[in-house]
Amino acid sequence: MDALRSSVRSKLEEIARRSGDVEALLAQRFVRTGGALALLVLLAMTPKLAWYAVHPDLAPDAQWTSSSAAVGYQSSGRGFAPPDFKIPVFFHTMVEDSPFVSFDLARIVDVRAVTVVNRGDCCDERALPMVIEVSEDNASWREVAQRTETFRRWEARFARTTARWVRLRSTRRTHMHLESVAIR
Repeated sequence: MDALRSSVRSKLEEIARRSGDVEALLAQRFVRTGGALALLVLLAMTPKLAWYAVHPDLAPDAQWTSSSAAVGYQSSGRGFAPPDFKIPVFFHTMVEDSPFVSFDLARIVDVRAVTVVNRGDCCDERALPMVIEVSEDNASWREVAQRTETFRRWEARFARTTARWVRLRSTRRTHMHLESVAIR
């Protein structure tokens, strides 16, 4: 392999000397070396990066609806911008049995993973136990993941399934509030 590289290098240098375009040769080498280095870095990170590139996040554009809304919060919206006050959550339910937030993806799609970012300033236990459910008709739901331990960030991966709606629901009487959700 080193012999081949050396041979190619000497041929390229000979061509550059004949044409008098040493700068072009150096630029070409830089691009090739930089491209190869970038490719190696991407290959090292490939499993996760490739997975995210192939499975874009559907949640930011989806209409979400919560089971209720605490004072100052909306019960539906798009995106994850918190209200004007300082609590970093995009929705906040009242205390109720099985509070939830559901996302309408606008059409039936394949879903493989949901990433949930819990409220970061306090109260992370309020979301527990949490189940992730999917539906094609917003009436019959299938559970695809559940969590019983507190978390800041939960990446739930599961077998590919079809869904138009994705719902995150606590299975007890509590408040529910999350910072963000990604659906892939």
